[in-house]
Amino acid sequence: MTLDVIKALFDANAWTALAPLVALALGALVVLLSSLLPLPKAARASLVFAALLAAAALHARILLAESVPGTVLDGTFRCDRTTAMWGLIFVLGTGVAWLFSRHYYREDRPFQTEHDVLMLVTAVGMSMMAGARDLG
Repeated sequence: MTLDVIKALFDANAWTALAPLVALALGALVVLLSSLLPLPKAARASLVFAALLAAAALHARILLAESVPGTVLDGTFRCDRTTAMWGLIFVLGTGVAWLFSRHYYREDRPFQTEHDVLMLVTAVGMSMMAGARDLG
């Protein structure tokens, strides 16, 4: 692949369409890397909440925009109001599920960081499937 092909795949519309997914993925990466530091549980919870809030805001931005990006990434991902609405539903659903799982943090259990990362990555996967044009 040449640099021109990569630039054609990732134009401004593609970055706008993929911004909520990138926010969630970066949030998952930051939460995972935060396990290397002795952070309190509240700080990690703030990171998860910030990632979910950023993704919800970016989905809402697409939903309320005057013009939507359309089909991007050489026709493999469709970003329209329906995709943004499903993405917003998935992010809000992940937030509700994450809030209901807070009892997991009251006890001193292992794998708390992995739980947060899996919640965020699950939202990425669901949002990506909502806009996928070709599943084969």
